Amino acid sequence: MGNYDDLIQVPIAGQPVSKSQYGDPLRDAIIELDSRTDSVEAAVDGLDSRVAELDDRVSRVDDRVTDVDSRLDAVETLPVCIVLRSAAQPINSGGSGTNVEFTADEIDSHGMFTPGTSTTNLVIPSTGVYAFTAYGVWSTGAAGVRSLAIVKAGTTLVEQKRPTTNQGDPVAGSIERLASAGEVITLRAFHTLGAALNIQAVSLSVRKVRP
Repeated sequence: MGNYDDLIQVPIAGQPVSKSQYGDPLRDAIIELDSRTDSVEAAVDGLDSRVAELDDRVSRVDDRVTDVDSRLDAVETLPVCIVLRSAAQPINSGGSGTNVEFTADEIDSHGMFTPGTSTTNLVIPSTGVYAFTAYGVWSTGAAGVRSLAIVKAGTTLVEQKRPTTNQGDPVAGSIERLASAGEVITLRAFHTLGAALNIQAVSLSVRKVRP
């Protein structure tokens, strides 16, 4: 940049004029431009900071969405099986009871019920806590008790009984218990009428609720 103390020729009556008389427009413009440039750069830095902050927030939201998706996938893949028997099944009186023979499954997400192998057994596919629910309706009879028991690997988890005064009433039971992979679940029907008695409208639900 030149010496601002130099004289410039300004065509006013052909006389030289000192810059100090009118100021230096070029220098003032450069100073103002520098100032504006600094302001713009500061604004850009501020925007970069906001963008980085927003990127961080978006990243955290993405992590939350991924976590929720993972949890939903885990819930959706938990094993569940519901087996049914609508037709009547004769059950002999006394003894240790008779396992209900199921004829269909309403849902079986992990192959617990394989009627080609067994119509009475449901096999636990993976270790975890399961909810077990059973329901059935006994035919009317004049004496004895009626019961349904959910059995895991030969051990009764829960048994519901009805006395003689409630013949024809439905029997239902439910419980949550830890079950190991490969354990067999059955539904045992028992009564003490003294002769064979039918049970019908039977269902058994086995649903994993947590690992």
